Amino acid sequence: MHKKHCVFECGYYAKSDSIILSAHDLSGRRIETVEFSIKQGKVVQSRGVCNSNTEFHERIIRLVNDNAYRFLDAKLTS
Repeated sequence: MHKKHCVFECGYYAKSDSIILSAHDLSGRRIETVEFSIKQGKVVQSRGVCNSNTEFHERIIRLVNDNAYRFLDAKLTS
């Protein structure tokens, strides 16, 4: 069965301002998909299956936001 993915359906991947990340558990299963805004310098959304927040939601957002400088530095040097 093919599951639709909102990153594709809504075209988030095509935004020039967005970096799309996928958070996985240690077994490699996708937990949440994350949209990071370069302009805002932070996560603008992170969602699990059926647009839900998982038990790891806050940790994922904190981890990405705490490392925002890595994305911003990479964007400046590209």
